[in-house]
Amino acid sequence: MPYIRTKEAQNHIDGVYKKNLELMMKNDELEELSMKAAQAKHEFLVANAVKILELKAGGGAISLIRDLVKGDKRVAELQYKWDVAEGVLLSCRERIKDLRTQIDTYRSLLTWL
Repeated sequence: MPYIRTKEAQNHIDGVYKKNLELMMKNDELEELSMKAAQAKHEFLVANAVKILELKAGGGAISLIRDLVKGDKRVAELQYKWDVAEGVLLSCRERIKDLRTQIDTYRSLLTWL
């Protein structure tokens, strides 16, 4: 029997195509977000180390230095930016997983048809 493309099958094919485009865009976004997260981590770690050295050079109590560094406004802001960048990166990874699942669902539906 010749293959007849039904409206339903065409909708699934269109869905796969659309989700593949979204997946490609999300993969590009993932690369950009990974670089932003790495940059945020780098900035935090450098600022953290500089502040520790400043406090040690200033004769601060070694047992308190870690707590004092965490309370520094600039270091805390950089920690926040890093945390946000990591969260956005994780969200993007989850969206990519969702898109792959949706594509697999469309493929299964097409096979069933």
